[in-house]
Amino acid sequence: MKSTIEIVPAVLEQTENELKKQFDRLAHLAPRMQMDYIDNDFARGDTVDWHILLDLPEIYHHLLLELHILARDPLPIALAGAQAGFATVIVPVEEMKETDIDMMKRIAESAELMLCINLETDIHALHPYRDVAHGVTVMTIIPGRQGNPFQPAGLAKVDALRALGYRGILEIDGSVNETTIEAIITHDVNRLVVGSALTRVSQPDEVYKKLLGKISEVSLL
Repeated sequence: MKSTIEIVPAVLEQTENELKKQFDRLAHLAPRMQMDYIDNDFARGDTVDWHILLDLPEIYHHLLLELHILARDPLPIALAGAQAGFATVIVPVEEMKETDIDMMKRIAESAELMLCINLETDIHALHPYRDVAHGVTVMTIIPGRQGNPFQPAGLAKVDALRALGYRGILEIDGSVNETTIEAIITHDVNRLVVGSALTRVSQPDEVYKKLLGKISEVSLL
């Protein structure tokens, strides 16, 4: 029997007002939620300033909050997020250097540290940080905004990492919905980040239940 896969509702908004609206709509669904901070220098899709996000762990203290940072200099933001009470901080491996390991260790003392890997990046880029990070967020879209199309090539990274014996957390992020989830959950993953499939519908509770149902079907196999 497979271990249960966790759904992580995700919010990506450009204004503080919209961010709070989406949080209030989705915060009751799951014990864990994610929000994105995107720097326009890194990817298209500027979001709410990260300083504003630092207030969220205190407001939503009953949740395990993930902060996904897509920025050219992500570690200072990750450290601030960890110190503010985020349960998980996610940084792009493409922006890491081996000289960053000491700071990464400092972050990992306060929060779960995850490395995000893009579609075009070889998994060997993760190797220098294997003993620092708690897990890997595998992108299955080109990052920048919610709703970008699903890229199944990202799932090959999951299989390759598991084949190499990697036992850390593997999280899928990108276009997870009722159509794509069946293919995704046949792979050995722990978490599914779900954004637009929940934020862009009038009945997110119903969608969430359907996604859980599909996971339950596979877990029983």
